[in-house]
Amino acid sequence: MAVSFTEKEPAKRLVFHPASFEVIEHHVEVYVSADGGNFAHAERPADPFRNSLATASLVAGI
Repeated sequence: MAVSFTEKEPAKRLVFHPASFEVIEHHVEVYVSADGGNFAHAERPADPFRNSLATASLVAGI
Protein backbone atom coordinates (compact mmCIF):
# COMPACT_ATOMS: atom_id res chain seq x y z
CA MET A 1 0.00 0.00 0.00
CA ALA A 2 1.56 3.29 -1.07
CA VAL A 3 1.02 6.44 0.98
CA SER A 4 1.18 9.87 -0.61
CA PHE A 5 1.00 13.29 0.99
CA THR A 6 -1.01 15.98 -0.74
CA GLU A 7 -0.39 19.01 1.48
CA LYS A 8 1.09 20.08 4.80
CA GLU A 9 -0.99 21.54 7.59
CA PRO A 10 0.72 24.11 9.80
CA ALA A 11 0.93 23.48 13.54
CA LYS A 12 1.03 26.76 15.45
CA ARG A 13 2.15 27.51 19.00
CA LEU A 14 2.15 30.73 20.90
CA VAL A 15 5.48 31.48 22.60
CA PHE A 16 5.97 34.42 24.95
CA HIS A 17 9.26 36.29 24.58
CA PRO A 18 9.58 39.19 26.99
CA ALA A 19 11.17 42.13 25.23
CA SER A 20 13.13 43.61 28.10
CA PHE A 21 13.11 44.69 31.70
CA GLU A 22 13.25 48.28 32.89
CA VAL A 23 14.13 49.42 36.39
CA ILE A 24 12.15 52.42 37.58
CA GLU A 25 13.60 54.06 40.66
CA HIS A 26 11.33 55.96 43.03
CA HIS A 27 12.78 58.36 45.58
CA VAL A 28 10.72 58.56 48.76
CA GLU A 29 11.13 61.61 51.01
CA VAL A 30 11.78 61.05 54.71
CA TYR A 31 10.66 63.79 57.09
CA VAL A 32 12.33 64.15 60.50
CA SER A 33 11.07 66.36 63.36
CA ALA A 34 13.28 69.20 64.66
CA ASP A 35 14.17 67.26 67.83
CA GLY A 36 14.96 64.10 65.78
CA GLY A 37 12.49 61.98 67.76
CA ASN A 38 9.87 61.42 65.07
CA PHE A 39 10.12 60.66 61.37
CA ALA A 40 7.69 59.89 58.56
CA HIS A 41 8.01 58.54 55.02
CA ALA A 42 6.12 60.03 52.09
CA GLU A 43 3.74 57.76 50.20
CA ARG A 44 5.21 55.59 47.47
CA PRO A 45 3.57 53.78 44.55
CA ALA A 46 1.56 50.73 45.59
CA ASP A 47 2.90 47.23 44.82
CA PRO A 48 0.83 44.05 44.39
CA PHE A 49 3.02 42.31 46.98
CA ARG A 50 4.94 44.43 49.47
CA ASN A 51 8.76 43.92 49.42
CA SER A 52 8.55 41.63 46.39
CA LEU A 53 10.05 41.76 42.90
CA ALA A 54 6.60 40.99 41.48
CA THR A 55 5.32 44.19 39.93
CA ALA A 56 1.95 44.64 38.24
CA SER A 57 3.47 44.50 34.74
CA LEU A 58 5.58 41.44 35.58
CA VAL A 59 2.57 39.55 36.97
CA ALA A 60 0.53 40.52 33.88
CA GLY A 61 3.22 39.03 31.61
CA ILE A 62 3.07 35.62 33.26
